[in-house]
Amino acid sequence: YMSPEQMRSARTVDARSDIWSLGAVLYELCEGTRPFEAESFSEMCVKVAVDPPATMTAPMPPGLEQVIVRCLEKKREHRWPSVVELARALHPFAQRNLFPDPHGAVTRARHQTQAGAAVSDLVRHVTMAGTEASPATEAAAL
Repeated sequence: YMSPEQMRSARTVDARSDIWSLGAVLYELCEGTRPFEAESFSEMCVKVAVDPPATMTAPMPPGLEQVIVRCLEKKREHRWPSVVELARALHPFAQRNLFPDPHGAVTRARHQTQAGAAVSDLVRHVTMAGTEASPATEAAAL
């Protein structure tokens, strides 16, 4: 869950590194897998620094994938500039039933149901922290 810049040097880390980590958590909650898979730590470092995250294939509400992928941008300047902006982007998804079954029947795997609830909870927490955060308190909220 370490950002590319954190893997290079902890001295260059800022709040956008936490946005990367939130993106990795959101990705895993939605997909059931990590955005990068590797057999060793060194291989993981290279993948995080160079490769794009694995393509997301799980069904999800329109727009959520773009929010998550922006969290995982290699260059921190391309990520959400603050948790407040991330919270604003996640706000439309802050509902309990993120992954509704269009037919009203329980046809999704148990994992997706649990992931949907977990994503909704995480979205609500980030949204609450982001809307209450000021520039002075934003770092403390992370």
